Amino acid sequence: MKLLLLEDDPDDAALIKKMLERSGLQFDSLLASDEKEFLEALDENIFDAVLADNALPQYSSMEALRIIKKKNPYTAFILVT
Repeated sequence: MKLLLLEDDPDDAALIKKMLERSGLQFDSLLASDEKEFLEALDENIFDAVLADNALPQYSSMEALRIIKKKNPYTAFILVT
């Protein structure tokens, strides 16, 4: 499984990855911390799911959802709160 983590806090991203690993999920992940990195990641990769921070200070997770649904409507989008 290939995951895109949209998260501005590296510690929170590490925690999410650790929790997923402990659950036994096998995955590769890429971290995007802002809109620019998010858009670049989507242009260069296909993801099975996006795990997005609900409280990004400089980017709207709802905007990220709108974009991912245009690019690939079958990609799961999960808000992490």
